Amino acid sequence: MKRILWNDNWFFSSDIDPQPRAVRLPHDAMQTEKRVPGLKDGSGTGYYPGGIYTYTKTFDWDGSDETALLEFEGIYMKSSILLNGEAVGGHIYGYTGFYVDLTGKLLTGRNKITVIADNSQFPNSRWYSGSGIYRDVVLHTAGKEYIRPDGIRVTTLSTEPATIRVRVDAVKTEETQLLVRICKNGKTVAEAAGEDVTLQIPAAKLWSAETPELYDVQAVLMKSGKELDNSEDRFGIRTLAWDAASGFQVNGNTVKFRGGCVHHDHGVIGAAEYEEACLRKVRIMKESGFNAVRISHNPASRAMLRACDRFGMYVMNESFDTWLGLKNPYDYAMYFEQEWENDLGAMIRVSYNHPSVVLYSIGNEVYLKDIPTASRITRAMVDFCHSQDPSRAVINALNPMTVIMGNSKNPEQNRSKAVEDPREAAANSGPVGSRLANTLISALPLIMKVFGNEKAMKKRAGCMDPLDIVGLNYAEYLYDDQHKDYPARVLCGSETFPQKIASNWKGVLARPWVIGDFLWTAWDYLGEAGIGTVGYGKAEAFTQPFPVAVAGCSNIDLTGEINCQGIYTAIVYGHYKKPYIAVHPADHAGEKAFLGQWRFTDAVHSWTWKGFEGKTVLVDVYSNAPEVELFQDGQSLGKQATKDCKATYEVSYRGGELKALAAGEEDVLQTAGNSAVLCLLPEKQTMAANGRDLLYLPVEIRDENGIRQTQMDREIKLSINGEAELIGFGNAALRQESAMPFATDTALTWQGRALAVLRSTNAEGKITVTVTAEGMDSRSIELNSLKTPAAV
Repeated sequence: MKRILWNDNWFFSSDIDPQPRAVRLPHDAMQTEKRVPGLKDGSGTGYYPGGIYTYTKTFDWDGSDETALLEFEGIYMKSSILLNGEAVGGHIYGYTGFYVDLTGKLLTGRNKITVIADNSQFPNSRWYSGSGIYRDVVLHTAGKEYIRPDGIRVTTLSTEPATIRVRVDAVKTEETQLLVRICKNGKTVAEAAGEDVTLQIPAAKLWSAETPELYDVQAVLMKSGKELDNSEDRFGIRTLAWDAASGFQVNGNTVKFRGGCVHHDHGVIGAAEYEEACLRKVRIMKESGFNAVRISHNPASRAMLRACDRFGMYVMNESFDTWLGLKNPYDYAMYFEQEWENDLGAMIRVSYNHPSVVLYSIGNEVYLKDIPTASRITRAMVDFCHSQDPSRAVINALNPMTVIMGNSKNPEQNRSKAVEDPREAAANSGPVGSRLANTLISALPLIMKVFGNEKAMKKRAGCMDPLDIVGLNYAEYLYDDQHKDYPARVLCGSETFPQKIASNWKGVLARPWVIGDFLWTAWDYLGEAGIGTVGYGKAEAFTQPFPVAVAGCSNIDLTGEINCQGIYTAIVYGHYKKPYIAVHPADHAGEKAFLGQWRFTDAVHSWTWKGFEGKTVLVDVYSNAPEVELFQDGQSLGKQATKDCKATYEVSYRGGELKALAAGEEDVLQTAGNSAVLCLLPEKQTMAANGRDLLYLPVEIRDENGIRQTQMDREIKLSINGEAELIGFGNAALRQESAMPFATDTALTWQGRALAVLRSTNAEGKITVTVTAEGMDSRSIELNSLKTPAAV
């Protein structure tokens, strides 16, 4: 089918602002909302409310194509689709795509599509969900005979020799032929005729995280020598296997997942899903040492899976955060029983040809107190996954606390409840649903070992026996007991505390039956506000009040910068070879720091602490070398043996230099001078003039020597002249002081840094970006936007 990206020329309005305005998709309607300081249960979404959002698009139809399907890759949530005022489709779940068949319904001439996204039953998510049409829309057209969208399925049968099976789902007559062609770098390497063919690939290059080799598959529909339709997709040749003795194997080689969990938002641009945003996220994750990602807790977008294919990132694609037990008053549990098969099938359909997807997760921390019902659901979902795709493993991410908890409410009763004001302020703006479990885990992790013990897990064997792999959230203490009781069971640390990465990783490496570790979390995200807050002098609550909007528990911050926790993790993995200096804040020197379970350290990579001269500061040196040495202004402060890749020094602060040495490598920090210069640091110089390319532009305050001024934050104003627009501007701080922190041309720096995100227009041309700040010279940079070959 012809595939037309349908993101331009839409109009948007909301229940509180009915005046339509032009927008280009993808579009996160939640970023148009003002944050509500006392939003009911608002900490989960970062105090962003929901609402009802309407999108319209008018277009001409000449009737030359006889078949028309409209694909929506993601609408949050409960969407209704109308064509010329008549209902033609809709979808409940906010994270799976769906098709609307417009065949025979379009008028010759002018038509109007209306999309209503109803996110007014609120709260319905434990994290920032976004709202509206936040992923791509694609129009598929064809004649009477055509290859269905997602109609090509490629399965690797073996790697020695490399043999694949290609099945093509087409609407065709008996006289119509299908040709299948396999290409590598534009050259045909194998071809055959038929709807279900087996091909050998000569001198095949296999896909893995280390060697992400990709091939193209093309299917052509022919009749009497004439091409009727064509379709293509990208795939990788690789096999998967798993058992307790050898762990998880890719192409016959055992791998250990160095995994990180991620939510789906992209920080300062909200939940809007762009190819470039996904590519950047996966690239930086790979640079920081991860080889696996858990899409938590919802199915990944097509763009995210393409990025993981390209860079070599193993994916645990996850379907649901809840089954029958409500975690929020209006979450997916209301629809689970009637919708799970459709949505799980949609996730598998999108995942099938992506070599990066190696695990299907059927749930996260779902309630299993009702053992017979939970066992029935588990078996049904596993069997369904195997029927749709027997090549991949099925996992369920189980938390020992939630498996013994339940929810007595009937979730279906909430469907018909009168819609409450989604922007309502209330006395309680903290998290709901799984608050008790998270509070217990955060404050008293030993409780898990008491209540979430092996005895409790054994009672739920019927919920685990059907699984290919049992995922354990925060329960590495069960690895040995599980193996003793179920020696054939394969386990995975599906969610773990960053504080325990050193010991957890040793445990993974030492146990063949444990295939990997997915720490929470790889990349910072909106919502679950402040779970990574550090308390000085006292412990902090699980989440924080407005204006906190960001979780603050990541290896990579909201702007894409790898922080001290991230470098430490990379060192534990053996990925980062140099020593690294991490300085605990001098402004809290001598105070006891209370870290929640989801925060590894409060340290920063800076030796600029003006005004705190003479304070005794704790300085960590991270290294996987057995011994490190720290120097202050050229004088040795002594050598220390590392324990769990870390050594700690007490250093009297004064401006100057710190240098760490380990195994012939060094890391150096210097105090910034008194000058302040605005620096624009674009991550590329040229954008594609296609209306959807992004350019990430960090803005930093530095001294004359290029050292970041981590104490010198300013309000910065940014302007753009030329073929680009600003779609996000902000910083990585947990506290976002503005009611609309990312939707304006003004942002505060945090620790001397902010991030702007530009989107291209459809025209070529120069782009001039200028930043100004009070008391500082303005700075400008010139970029380009150029036409490139069209791609979707």
